[in-house]
Amino acid sequence: MGDLYLKAMANLLKQYLRPYAKIFRIGGDEFAVIGQFKSEAQLVEILAQMRLAAPQLIARELCAVEFTYAYGYAEYQPQNDDIIKKVDNLMYTMKEKMKQGAEN
Repeated sequence: MGDLYLKAMANLLKQYLRPYAKIFRIGGDEFAVIGQFKSEAQLVEILAQMRLAAPQLIARELCAVEFTYAYGYAEYQPQNDDIIKKVDNLMYTMKEKMKQGAEN
């Protein structure tokens, strides 16, 4: 099931982000996306579209298995030498909020 999940997530990322970015699997179930967007608003809109489309796209590939994902993003700044840590922290914050929402 894990391989199917990874393929489904990769397909979702490719469908929505490939026109703007390069997508890399960086380990386990984590992906990195490095891209150039017109603005943060454009990226946020694309991520919102992905979140709305994910259940249908993933259900097709995973036969209706529950599918959730979390993400973080940041704009590259030359003085920001640990952007991956920053993005990772944002992703874990989102995961925690998702867990709390499920518990309520």
